Amino acid sequence: MPPEARAKQFMPFAALKGFEEALSLQENTTQQKAALDEEEIEKINRQLNRLTVGDEAKLVYFYAGRYTPLNGTVKQIDANRQFLELDDKRVYFDDILKFVAP
Repeated sequence: MPPEARAKQFMPFAALKGFEEALSLQENTTQQKAALDEEEIEKINRQLNRLTVGDEAKLVYFYAGRYTPLNGTVKQIDANRQFLELDDKRVYFDDILKFVAP
């Protein structure tokens, strides 16, 4: 076997082409949690007060270092512990950035 062909068999192999690049982009896209002013907080609180179990809701909330949109049906609202559940996701009131309710 020629030396060039032999050297190729020991070259690194990437089974998931582009995975390393995607992973590094994912690591660098964390965001800071926004500080809402009193007016925005009051608007979200009014919308939460009108919300009932079974309503469809759309919101944007802070999760794992980024803002994530979420659509779903309200399964539970816990005012004491300050969270609501949309389908199988628990969202704390403090993490909500935008909220759209019926």
